[in-house]
Amino acid sequence: MSTPQVTADTLAVAKEEGLQVGLLPTWYDVDNHSSLKRLYAELVRPPAANSRHTRQALEQLALHEILIASSGPSDSSNPDRKSPSAP
Repeated sequence: MSTPQVTADTLAVAKEEGLQVGLLPTWYDVDNHSSLKRLYAELVRPPAANSRHTRQALEQLALHEILIASSGPSDSSNPDRKSPSAP
């Protein structure tokens, strides 16, 4: 997990090295099964094409099937949920 100082420390090292840095909007970390499931749920909803490389990486790691299987009955009624064979 990140600490509050990670960004500041990284920026300081980059500055010392003379590197230019651009910051993206803040997002959440993917550190555990719960946050991985959250990420996956976001990737299967339109516009998933914006994150196709991340989705493809999860599929190549065979995480797609694991995440679908671990969704449990509470997610079975979700109309946005895709089957494991869906692209």
